[in-house]
Amino acid sequence: ENPFRLGVYRVYSEVPTSDRSAKDVTAYDKMYDIINSDVSDWYNTLLPNADSTVTLKEFRDSFATHFGIEQEEITLPNDSMTIERTIEPSQLSGKDVIFAICEINGCFGHIGRDGKLKYVILDNTSEYIISNYKSATYEDFETQAISKLQIRQEENDIGVIVGSGDNCYIIQDNFLVYGKGTTELTSIANNIYSIISNVVYRPFDADVVGNPCIEVGDYIS
Repeated sequence: ENPFRLGVYRVYSEVPTSDRSAKDVTAYDKMYDIINSDVSDWYNTLLPNADSTVTLKEFRDSFATHFGIEQEEITLPNDSMTIERTIEPSQLSGKDVIFAICEINGCFGHIGRDGKLKYVILDNTSEYIISNYKSATYEDFETQAISKLQIRQEENDIGVIVGSGDNCYIIQDNFLVYGKGTTELTSIANNIYSIISNVVYRPFDADVVGNPCIEVGDYIS
């Protein structure tokens, strides 16, 4: 009477099992359409000239609308940054665009169970306790906290650096920040650093009894 939605998918194939008692179904959510699409026409329409600009919020809103996807309501760390026409694409994959958007905001793109495009930001402010599992193995270490962030255009480029520790996270060759000056890049880097510098985790592998309340990116123990 009160169904729980596990997701919104398009079925690509269904094959009966050998005993014909069930079907093996292959289905994908809308991220499949995003990462397998050429969006160069969309990019060239949104930013037609060298002096064309939009905010990152307008950029991602237009991108989602191009695919007919609704986004979750969220303000990302660098939503107000200016996006300019920095490339001249004859081909541009949706995968590269969604990766660039998420990387420059310290998050991960994900299609939620409601079919909306979500931006998953990792944190450890709340947690799920998993006590009902079949097996679990885990490492005897936690990852080091990120203590420095560098944004650069290519490997030999200095770019900008924020933080002063030894564990550096590098953002390289993100076309959304090509040509930006030191002041703007530093502001962008500080916004990302404030999001990712608090995340540590212990690598693990577990076979658990499914709990549909747990979602991608949740902090568990």
